[in-house]
Amino acid sequence: MRRYPPKLGLAAGLGGAGVLGGVGLIGASWWLGGRLTAPAPATVGAGPEDFPLECVEFANERGERVRGWWRSGLPGAGSAVLLHPLRADRRAMLSRARALAEAGIGALLVDLHGHGESSGPRITFGFAESADARAAVRYARERSHGERIGAIGLSLGGAAALLGPRPVDVDALVLEAVYPSLVEAIEARIELRLGKTMAKLLAPLFVAQIRLRFGVSAREMRPIDSLRKVRGAVLVAAGTADPKTPLAQSRRFYSVAPEPKELWEVDGVGHDDFLAADPRGYRERVVGFLRRHLTDRRAAIA
Repeated sequence: MRRYPPKLGLAAGLGGAGVLGGVGLIGASWWLGGRLTAPAPATVGAGPEDFPLECVEFANERGERVRGWWRSGLPGAGSAVLLHPLRADRRAMLSRARALAEAGIGALLVDLHGHGESSGPRITFGFAESADARAAVRYARERSHGERIGAIGLSLGGAAALLGPRPVDVDALVLEAVYPSLVEAIEARIELRLGKTMAKLLAPLFVAQIRLRFGVSAREMRPIDSLRKVRGAVLVAAGTADPKTPLAQSRRFYSVAPEPKELWEVDGVGHDDFLAADPRGYRERVVGFLRRHLTDRRAAIA
C-alpha cells in the first residue's frame, strides 16, 4: 500500500473536510431558503365586528385567486390598496384601514401570493406577489367607479407594488421600509444575525437561489429600479433605526423616485409598524399625503 508523508496526508484530510464542509453549507443554505420561501397560509375569514368589511375575491393575471376585504370610502375621497409585510396577511393592515376610514378614504386589504387565503406555492419576496398588487389596483378602480386610487405597501407589500413588468398604476404610492434590492436585503438580514464577514460569505449562497426558485435573475428583484417608473406621487417612509433596511438605503431609494415625492424618517424606529410607533405622525404624514393626492374636490363638493 502506498504511503504518503504525514504533512501531505494531513493536508489531504483537511482538504476533504473543507469540501464536505462546503457541501454541507450549501445544503444548509438551500434548506433554509426553502423554509424562508415556504407559503404562509392562514384562515382569515370575516373582518372585525366593529369595522364592517366586505369579503371579496378576484383573479390576478395568472388566474390565481386573491382574497381580501373591501370598504368603500366617502364620495371624492378615493381608495387605497393595502399590501401587507412578509409572512402576514390582510389583518396586518387593519389599523391602516381604520386610519384611512377616519379620513373618508376607502380601502382594499388583500392577502398576497402564498399568504393568508390567497393561492401561491411559495413566497417570492415581491415578484409573484406583484401580480396580486396589480390585480388589487384594478379591482379597487372598478369598485371606486373612477375615483383616484392609492396604495400602501409595507416591506414585502412595497416590493410587490413595484416589481414585475411594471409598478402598480396608482395616483399616490406609500412605500414603508422597502428594500432597494433583494441582494441588499439578504446581506442586511444575515449581517444582523451573524455579522458583516459572514454576510459576505453566506449571501451569495442565497442570491444563487433566486433564479432556481423564482425563475428570475437578481437584477429583476430590484424595487429601486422600478421606482423610477412610478407615475403617481410617492412617499417613502423609513425608520432611522432600521437594521433590515438601513436609513442610508432608504435615502438612496427615495433619491431615485420621480416628483412629486416625500420622505418621512420615523425617528428611533426600526423595521416596525410605523403607525403603531407614531400614530399622530402617521396620520399627519401618510394619511395627509393620501388625502392631498386622492381627494377629488369636485366630487366631494357634489
